[in-house]
Amino acid sequence: MTGGDPFRRVQPGQPLQIPAAAYNAFLDASAAYQRNQQTGVRSGSAELRSSTLIRVRNTSGRDLKQFEVLGIEAPIFDPQDSLDAFRREVTFRGVVPDEQEHSGRFVVLQEPIRNDGVGLAVAVGLTIARLHDPADGPEGFYADVRQDIVTSVRRRTKTIAPIVWADDVLGENDLRWVIIHLNPQPMRPTTTTTTCSPSAGHCLYEATFDVADPEVTHWVLALDENREPADRCAQNYSCQPPTPDPTPEQAEAGEQRRTCCAGSTTSTTTTPAPCSGSCVWTWDASSKTWTVQSTDCHSQCACDVPGFCGQSAGETTRTDCISGGAPRPPYCGGSTTPCPPATTSPNGGCGTGCTWFYRLGGWHLIENHCTGPQCSCCPPVGIPAGDPECQTMNTGCCFPPPPPPPPPPPSCTGSCDWIWEPTRSIWVRIAGSCSGGGPNGCACAPPSYPGVDCNTRGSTSCAVPPGGTTTTYD
Repeated sequence: MTGGDPFRRVQPGQPLQIPAAAYNAFLDASAAYQRNQQTGVRSGSAELRSSTLIRVRNTSGRDLKQFEVLGIEAPIFDPQDSLDAFRREVTFRGVVPDEQEHSGRFVVLQEPIRNDGVGLAVAVGLTIARLHDPADGPEGFYADVRQDIVTSVRRRTKTIAPIVWADDVLGENDLRWVIIHLNPQPMRPTTTTTTCSPSAGHCLYEATFDVADPEVTHWVLALDENREPADRCAQNYSCQPPTPDPTPEQAEAGEQRRTCCAGSTTSTTTTPAPCSGSCVWTWDASSKTWTVQSTDCHSQCACDVPGFCGQSAGETTRTDCISGGAPRPPYCGGSTTPCPPATTSPNGGCGTGCTWFYRLGGWHLIENHCTGPQCSCCPPVGIPAGDPECQTMNTGCCFPPPPPPPPPPPSCTGSCDWIWEPTRSIWVRIAGSCSGGGPNGCACAPPSYPGVDCNTRGSTSCAVPPGGTTTTYD
């Protein structure tokens, strides 16, 4: 047969004569079909240009069945390497799902696909799937991937893929048939932005549910367009997650929040509030020591020690709360081991002495450099001339029993509460009263430290005013 159309159809009863051109075309078509079966990608004009039903390559390492699940990664063809193939249709490489990496980024296979083979899967729209739904499992009306599981999806409260229909029958391995709607509409996470210094950088966090416990929420580093953690910190700076933990509503919406990077050597310090309050001490005549009976000092403060020795069992006195730790109390003649004899120190080898501070009618130890075992500071004798308040005195270290301490001040009890007036930078007494004190009277002095604002409060103990003059502080 010569001439004519080599692809002319044959009528019934005619002899079959296949022209060489037609035979070769059949061979070319067969070869093209075989190539398509291996690559899974069509060529020519009959391209699959759908974002609903797409082709995926199974790179999970195992053969997969219809309606099983893969997390999606990069396209099969990189546009930098094979631009024409990339432009023909949407394709993806599919992997074993990871709950963090592939939440909301998965496909459901519409046909069996052997390992490293290519087949059809639903990326957007309605599809049949298998739901793992045990009685004690997570709740919710949405479906999402399971960690390292390709056979089924799980329930979520986070808006991922709505479960449109679910079979009433729960089958083997707690699996039931469902119809889910993949990616019914684009989700735009809410992002809270913060302006950060360019020299420090920033990080982007996303609110999410805990993988092990869906009732718990966390802030985790969001993934950027390259699927890398969104850490934009400069050198020697690090990401700081938002506080507090996100609410379930924020986690369901996938809310994002930017935080500023902090220097690796930066530490946050809190200036302690001025010490307020007081301590009540009781004298133990047998051990000749003072013992704290009650205190309202906060954790950063300590009880100042009485500056004198008691006279009778059960005697009480009150001291202020102070910062910097409690000083050593005076030696009042109790059972102690004297310091070693003097060798090179004029203070008997005990150290270089002590410094005392006079406040509110008594001496307070502020520096103790008596270093020998059981050494104590020799107490001051007398009261400074003139106005004694806030004056200091140095004494030596005593290794034999020190001389008798000064007599206690006249009995004076009570306390006063104060509040700071920031406009005039003064303390204003708002409550409290004093009693006793003998002929010299009994009064409160305002706190010795300045306040911060009008919410700063302080408390001081009543004491006998110096010089025998009763002073009223308002």
